[in-house]
Amino acid sequence: MKSILDIKLQYFWRTIREECFDIYEGLQFDDEEQKKDLSEVINKFEEFFVGETHTAYESYQFHLRKQENFENIETFISVLRQLAKNCSFGELKDRLIMDQVVVGAKDDLLRGKLKANKYFLTLYSFYSFTCFSQFDCGHAGAPPLVE
Repeated sequence: MKSILDIKLQYFWRTIREECFDIYEGLQFDDEEQKKDLSEVINKFEEFFVGETHTAYESYQFHLRKQENFENIETFISVLRQLAKNCSFGELKDRLIMDQVVVGAKDDLLRGKLKANKYFLTLYSFYSFTCFSQFDCGHAGAPPLVE
């Protein structure tokens, strides 16, 4: 005799579209029992769809961001760093932040200096250059760039 959970799982399989079967085959389960557990299957689908949408949206927000008229460069970089945390950029995170500062900076002179300087090895050196070029830091010494 089939359990209610087995029946629910059968109804689930009858109602989803064919494309979902391909996605299901690519989902990672800990064991075969999880594949038969409707709540686990639904959780895996939610992780797949919601996670992808979230990352895509966060990345979209990051790439749209430009420096606001009221923002100094220090604040702009801090905002970009916060936005980048949810984008799954991995090892490219610092590079993409630097690129977005070049694209989104409101000061044409600074943007020109940033494009001309090809020796930024780290986000810290990039940040220091932009901050001190704009005299926006408001403090002496190295700027506070920490995670």
